[in-house]
Amino acid sequence: MESTSEHSVENVPREYTAQNLFPQEVALMVTEVFAGTARLSQACQAVGFRTLAVDKSSQRSRFAIHHLALTQPADVQALLDIITLEADNLDLVHLAPPCGTSSAARNKPIPQAVQHGKPVPQPLRSPTEPQGLSTLAAVDLDRVQQANALYQTVGVIARHCIALGVRVSVENPLNSLAWLCDGMDDCSAWRWVPNVSLTTAAMVALATRPLCGGVRTTLSCLSPFVAPKTMPMNLGSRFSVMAAGIIPLPRRLLTLGSCVSELLLFCLMPRIFGGGQGKLAGECHEIPGDEGTCRVMGLIHPSDLCAEHAEVIQIGIPREPEDFIKEAVKAGSAFRITGWMPDTGIFTRRLKPPTAGLKELLAQSSYRTPLTLSAIAKSPVDEVAEQAWAETKIEEEKQWVFRDRAFDPSQILLARRFGLAQKSKVRVIDDEKGCSLNTRVGLCEKYNLDGIDVLAATLLVVMERAAGSPLQLRGKTFDLVSAYKHFPIHPEDREIFRIGVLDTDTSEPAVFGSNVLTFGATGSVGGFLRISNAIWRTGVNDLETPWLSYFDDFPVLSPAACCDQVDSLVDGLFNCLQVEYAKTGKKAVKFDQRFAALGLVCDLSGFDEGSFTIGHTDERKAELVDSIRAILAEGVLSPKAAEVLRGRLRWFNSYLFGRAPCNAMHNLSKRAQGHDQGNLLCDDLQRSLLTLLKHLETAPPLTIRLTSGRNLYVFTDGSYEPDADIRAGVGGLIVDGAGVPLRFFSDHLSDQDLNILLQESSHPIYAVELFAVMIAMSAWEDLLFDTFTVVFVDNTAAQAALVAGKSSTACGRRILQHVLNTEQQTANRPWFGWVPSYSNPSDPPSRGVYEHLERQGAARTDVSAFHNFLAAQKPVG
Repeated sequence: MESTSEHSVENVPREYTAQNLFPQEVALMVTEVFAGTARLSQACQAVGFRTLAVDKSSQRSRFAIHHLALTQPADVQALLDIITLEADNLDLVHLAPPCGTSSAARNKPIPQAVQHGKPVPQPLRSPTEPQGLSTLAAVDLDRVQQANALYQTVGVIARHCIALGVRVSVENPLNSLAWLCDGMDDCSAWRWVPNVSLTTAAMVALATRPLCGGVRTTLSCLSPFVAPKTMPMNLGSRFSVMAAGIIPLPRRLLTLGSCVSELLLFCLMPRIFGGGQGKLAGECHEIPGDEGTCRVMGLIHPSDLCAEHAEVIQIGIPREPEDFIKEAVKAGSAFRITGWMPDTGIFTRRLKPPTAGLKELLAQSSYRTPLTLSAIAKSPVDEVAEQAWAETKIEEEKQWVFRDRAFDPSQILLARRFGLAQKSKVRVIDDEKGCSLNTRVGLCEKYNLDGIDVLAATLLVVMERAAGSPLQLRGKTFDLVSAYKHFPIHPEDREIFRIGVLDTDTSEPAVFGSNVLTFGATGSVGGFLRISNAIWRTGVNDLETPWLSYFDDFPVLSPAACCDQVDSLVDGLFNCLQVEYAKTGKKAVKFDQRFAALGLVCDLSGFDEGSFTIGHTDERKAELVDSIRAILAEGVLSPKAAEVLRGRLRWFNSYLFGRAPCNAMHNLSKRAQGHDQGNLLCDDLQRSLLTLLKHLETAPPLTIRLTSGRNLYVFTDGSYEPDADIRAGVGGLIVDGAGVPLRFFSDHLSDQDLNILLQESSHPIYAVELFAVMIAMSAWEDLLFDTFTVVFVDNTAAQAALVAGKSSTACGRRILQHVLNTEQQTANRPWFGWVPSYSNPSDPPSRGVYEHLERQGAARTDVSAFHNFLAAQKPVG
């Protein structure tokens, strides 16, 4: 019999997976409360459900647990908020409250324990005193009271689920006294389902859920309770499969928002017509909504007389004025920056509940507010602080913020405002994270942005579809002005949120309230992205505008011949929506082949020839180069300055091709983390900065081509056998996508290079393996140019060094640096994998055996030029 891991999930037949049951719908959610080991959640996730496992800790589970202490009212409310928000998508809420204090097993004698002098658990409840025996004291009393609080919570959650029409189940043994406790006793009216099919005496109380047409159904299966501590994975899996198939998902219709009160479905009855493409023929007939499934025929075109399509149209009936007012009030006219963000349905669903309650945060404000004000008062009055204060006064004049001189420290959440120097300006940031305001935000979705990767993919698609038809493509970015400041925050958030900033005129802290979305609040991001996405969708759907959106930037593409029309179209859209964008200054640009987008520069000059580049602006490049030169001139780099420089370089290097400065970045990281305990530049760090400087000045931008992406496979091997004829051998083989051998090499390290390696290690196989990869990458540059190459090695240490781009040995760094430089020169994008030595086809060539490769038609490559490579190399920075 095959054994299974304790944490494995039994195989589930395909026909029972949620994906097959609900192919057109978002996966439903199962919420497991008092999850413990979360076996049920794991099983449900395995068949396609979204899951949320809730418990006070995650010590008993390797599954992701959302921590909520359900004896705390704030945490109970947070869970109820989740259930309310997900009500339409919740398939089941399953609660398994602890039964330790109410177990009937406490009444059973345990002779073995008595015989060995061990304590025997005593009853803590009785049928006449289910809330706890009157004789309880100390620890036992506390345990029972904690359990009673949880049972009360079970009742609250169960009633809430039933009110929302959400199925709910509660798990406990049949003879558990928990069923008599306050809260749990509500389950007495529910249907009881014995666990006879799973051969255990456990029982489950299940609530019913009303379905379409007034039909009521009950979950016809059991959540098994086999032991007080855990639920077996196989039983959890069976439960999840049954839950998946119990109720067919109701049909959902796309609504037209709050502007219509009712949607009617109509079908165009079939009628053959022979007119132009724009004509519609046929009568409209309403589809009955309560007579089951209707098979309808649609508009028939002469080109497809046998079609069986249904031409279904939706007609929205406008709301009555009074009804519209109610919907408008419900929607609100301001944006929340606390609580749950709206579920838009346009972003990827990902539930992230709030982690703190408002009462909890306000309870902390009595001491946190004075501490924040004290920190602001101690801030230095420098140029950045003066500009932050000047910007605050401008915002006050525009009524974006208002001065609050009579605030109650215990009734506000105070965020510290600070300035962030950026080139020639200072950006004002409000630290909502520091005052924990962002912990009050719940997200239903993960916000998707059209970043530089989406722009690149869009350009590739356009290039592919326009092949052979020159477009002379141009680009431009529309940049919104003070984007967040045009949208108000909700009155409830306006009452509690405050900003503290240093008044540089008096050197005292000043407190302001905000009327608009602030830069730094998670809720502001969610609110503005809904606006940004709405603008983008309006342009795409209604005006067919070829553009993307990334926060307040809107990159637009256009053929050269249409630039004026597209520019006028976008301008008209923004004016119609009363959205202000930059019409003057350096951000007011015209369509061009080389245009700025999302902080980078996209160059389309080679677009019609099949390529384009994405790189940095000349100003940003010069700024970084000047910074490194200044550090080299001063000879000093503090850990704090190194950390700032490292952050800037990481982002900058991500849009330069190649990994050449990996080792230099590693040395810079050691200074940033304070490992070398100094501020002066040592020789290694100075060489690293020079390497980084050269890389910034010479590395090409990212070039993206339609022809990029040929797949080649390289196998290398190094051998070290001191007593053999070939002491340190290297071999390599390159094959194409069809597995045909193209070239190979078979050689050895020179005595000089081997002696250098032996000075570092008595068994230098690691370095010899790296040497083989270096030869392959360099000797076959012509084949590897602009390819996606998979490189297989059979030494895990060498593989790790190649992946990380750094080595712990001096010789390893020299060899690896040559590999990285070759990657950059050949625009090669390698993936480094591992192959067992037995399966490595380059193992024989590393020992001088290669005749079989020649018989297969592979050509041998002369690599003697790499003899004495290490002897001629200088140290790597």
